[in-house]
Amino acid sequence: MRYGYFAFDHRKTSVNDVDFAQIGFVEVNHALGGHQRFAEGLRPWAIDLLRTGRHEAGLFTFLYAATDARGTPGESIAELEIAWNGAGEIPATGQDALPAR
Repeated sequence: MRYGYFAFDHRKTSVNDVDFAQIGFVEVNHALGGHQRFAEGLRPWAIDLLRTGRHEAGLFTFLYAATDARGTPGESIAELEIAWNGAGEIPATGQDALPAR
């Protein structure tokens, strides 16, 4: 079985429609570790891809999944969504929110 990391950009195509454009893929050598190791490596890979690719602000989905010879994702093992502001991740928890006055 083959496995890889996949990256998708959510692109708004009309008022009510969103397209998922694949922006990255890398096959991982499963002999170097199990699912736990590669699932834990998904976020660092995703952040690195967004930073080095100089992606604009948006919502991105990342998968660690089984893949076929063509690099098509199959069964997902780990999934991650990141809101990106063009320079860094936007926290989902509100931890960087301004304090109440």
